[in-house]
Amino acid sequence: MPFLRRSLPIILLMVLAVAVLVLPSSAQVKFRGRYLSGGLTDPVQTVNIEILSYSTVEEISALAKAFTERGETGFHEVFRSMKKGSLQITSGRGLRIDFHAAHEYKTDKGLKIELIGENGRFEMGTMQRPSTGVEVLVCILEINEKGRGDAMIYEDASFKILPSGQMTMDEHKRAPKIIGGVTQLIQKPKKQP
Repeated sequence: MPFLRRSLPIILLMVLAVAVLVLPSSAQVKFRGRYLSGGLTDPVQTVNIEILSYSTVEEISALAKAFTERGETGFHEVFRSMKKGSLQITSGRGLRIDFHAAHEYKTDKGLKIELIGENGRFEMGTMQRPSTGVEVLVCILEINEKGRGDAMIYEDASFKILPSGQMTMDEHKRAPKIIGGVTQLIQKPKKQP
């Protein structure tokens, strides 16, 4: 017994160290790309995209239930509570867009990742038209097996919830903004059970 009492703090410290190493970091996957804004002061902007986790069927079901029971207000409350990632422009005046739904799809060439956030403007200074219904901003990354590709930003998009429990873009009203030269910086996130 005395051996166990003396060894217990060391064993607990080792278990804690292993647990810290095995736990996923807050930044599960990161991408970096370039956006050509066409502005005179900073025409090429660096864009960082970070994915924390992918949406679960339960989360999307909770969104649908909130919309059915409490309308747009209920939908936005639940939607804003889900933190799935962000897009940040780190050059120029800067911009941050938070994503509240995220899905990954396998393609012939690699992956398609769809990130959905609250509707807004990707470029500073552009006007947003008044709208009816729930519109969102969607970022779609198409990434090859080498971790490279492009991203498209769709403003004023509508979405649908599929029977499989995924939230996906239905249609959009504005031409997409293109982020080129997207490169994966960190390993891809693990899917939630």
